[in-house]
Amino acid sequence: MISFVDIYECKRKFATLISKLYYSAGLSLEIINDKLIYGNILRLFEENKVEELLAKQYQDLSLEFFDAELKYDTNDDGPIYWAALQSVNISLNYSIPLKQIFLLCPLSEMVAHFDIYHQMNNIEMSKEFLENEYKRSILREIRKTIGITASQLGKMAKVPQNTLKYLEKSNTNLFNSSYQTIASIMNATNIKDISIFTKTSNFVPFSKYLINNESFMLCLKKEISSYFDLKIVDNLKIGIGDSKEINAPYLSFDVITKLYVNNHIYVIEDNIMLCILKNAIKDTLHSEVVTELLL
Repeated sequence: MISFVDIYECKRKFATLISKLYYSAGLSLEIINDKLIYGNILRLFEENKVEELLAKQYQDLSLEFFDAELKYDTNDDGPIYWAALQSVNISLNYSIPLKQIFLLCPLSEMVAHFDIYHQMNNIEMSKEFLENEYKRSILREIRKTIGITASQLGKMAKVPQNTLKYLEKSNTNLFNSSYQTIASIMNATNIKDISIFTKTSNFVPFSKYLINNESFMLCLKKEISSYFDLKIVDNLKIGIGDSKEINAPYLSFDVITKLYVNNHIYVIEDNIMLCILKNAIKDTLHSEVVTELLL
């Protein structure tokens, strides 16, 4: 089932949770950041299960993912709230897994930027992160987080030192390495989430408002037509299980999505539709209107 979520509410709840962990539960930025990287909460994003995040109380989220107690008498609009919010914005803008963002630009740095610039805007913060992504190695940051040397990691993962040196030289080298190498590193560093070692995030949030956006619908029809090798036609209708059109503000797809083109019916499975929707969102990110809907 592909679900539509309120993206603003999703970002707000995640950012508020991070703030409560710091202000109410008394966790340090380093502990929170470490839990984000090695814990399971960010899997809700990568597995497109953020409705679980929205459905649960802060207290439950705190206990389940951070082993922490929370109180509710706190102001959540401080620098930690802003830092967490910007991290999700970067993920949405560039389709970067959140765990990579918290590795390459941890909460402590994000909060420091808040103090210096009193909130960098989205463009400034994105530029800052992209510079970190270029200068810093994901693999090196993982080593630093768990406190081991390259030599130790090489022995633990049974990966030659020259290979590790190559993988730490650029993140592109890491992303393009063999699955066997990545699996060995994951096992050695006790990382369970493959998203840290992938270039693109699987998080595909679909705002119910996006479906009514004309620019998005044009890109979506283009992607669907391309997939089925169809010509772009004005009477392309995208059914939602029971043949209702997609441009109605429904909150979810059925297991399959049907296309109606010149009285022919095409069926798209969930995983294919997910890729098509993701590409359509990327195609429309240059539109200010769509960007506002996402952010």
